[in-house]
Amino acid sequence: MSFHDLYHAPITSLVTMGGSGGKLPAKATADLVSIFILDDTAAPSMFTLEFNNWDGANKSLPWSDDQKLFFPGQKIAISLGYVGQKTAVSIIEGEITSLEPVFRTQPSTIVVRGYDLRHRLLRGRQTESFVKMNDSAIAEQIANKAKINIQVDKKAKSSGVKHEYVLQHNQTDLAFLQERARRIGFELLINKKTLQFRPRAIKSKKTVSLKLGRDIIEFTPRLTTLSQVSEVTVQGWDVKKKKAIVGTASMGKELTKMGGKTAGPKATNGAFGKSTLPIVKSPVATQAEADEMALGQYNEMALNYISGEGFCYGRPDLKAGTVVSIEGVGKMYSGLYYITAVKHIWNKTHGYRLRFTYKRNAV
Repeated sequence: MSFHDLYHAPITSLVTMGGSGGKLPAKATADLVSIFILDDTAAPSMFTLEFNNWDGANKSLPWSDDQKLFFPGQKIAISLGYVGQKTAVSIIEGEITSLEPVFRTQPSTIVVRGYDLRHRLLRGRQTESFVKMNDSAIAEQIANKAKINIQVDKKAKSSGVKHEYVLQHNQTDLAFLQERARRIGFELLINKKTLQFRPRAIKSKKTVSLKLGRDIIEFTPRLTTLSQVSEVTVQGWDVKKKKAIVGTASMGKELTKMGGKTAGPKATNGAFGKSTLPIVKSPVATQAEADEMALGQYNEMALNYISGEGFCYGRPDLKAGTVVSIEGVGKMYSGLYYITAVKHIWNKTHGYRLRFTYKRNAV
């Protein structure tokens, strides 16, 4: 049975509560009206669970008055699947951050909202200095302070450039770590309860294949040359040697072409001539740091060559931060894409559907 056939089929939603993994009570499951999950690479992933909040038999508001089931800090894990399939797929593990009841003359509702553990990195602004550490080590230190398990890229941890001095100036931990990640083409994700500080995984193998008509309802890529340049330079000043530092990454330095033949920078260079993006506002102290940053910024720029949105039947196995194969959209646009965000949307009226955003650096 295809996902097209399953679109309006009953789904199985497994919502577990607390660290012990207790299931959502049967009455709450019966009152569940909708599920929304935003699985995102750029921000903390979010979930909302909407419940009918009126018990006509007892004339009560069960879920807004019951402070033992839903409360800020309560741990929740949500899995989705279809009735008849062997197992539901884990989508998100997070914590409740807000409760949003709606009281009215018609049956009242309540929305339970929460985020993955990255939300802990948004609490308060910090001023902190880091001495003789690479970015992976900095990420580890901050995650440990927030009591979040972290997995860093082993190669980057052992060979990443050590910085003489890095200042986190009046920033949230999340904003600071995302800034450090973007400098070098990394990303800050979370897998269940584990924070990941890693290179953007565009070289990974495909996780699923999506085909127009079978899985995809609508696919709208946008190819643009406006953000593409032939080379990226990072400029700084070596205080000890008293000379300029210039790191450069240019055409051909793509980590992968994602199955395409011509990368965005090369296509743009052929159409409009050579262009350069100089980066001068981000300080670098060594040549190695400039080279690392130039390569990261170049690949991040190239990845914006193609971006867009897709709409498909519910696929619980589609994850942000993975590579998928898109089929049935012509020779030019069929191929591998990097998924940046996935919206899982389910309600009793419209069934289970999904929207996703993506990027690609070549065609």
